[in-house]
Amino acid sequence: MTGTIKRINRDRGFAFVTRPHETDIFLHVSGLADRSQFDTLQEGQLVEFEPVESEKGWRATNVRLLPSPG
Repeated sequence: MTGTIKRINRDRGFAFVTRPHETDIFLHVSGLADRSQFDTLQEGQLVEFEPVESEKGWRATNVRLLPSPG
């Protein structure tokens, strides 16, 4: 599944992934395939991820940054 980074809270180590016509998905730094990429993560960044349902809702896991189109 793909989406874009909507909002980032670097101090707390999380972000939200948005997809057209869908509910935003929570992304914790631990959900990144390469955690070192959290520091370079930008709003609007295209990502690929696997959604997993948790007791608090959907979370993005195995998140990989994708190159920006164009």
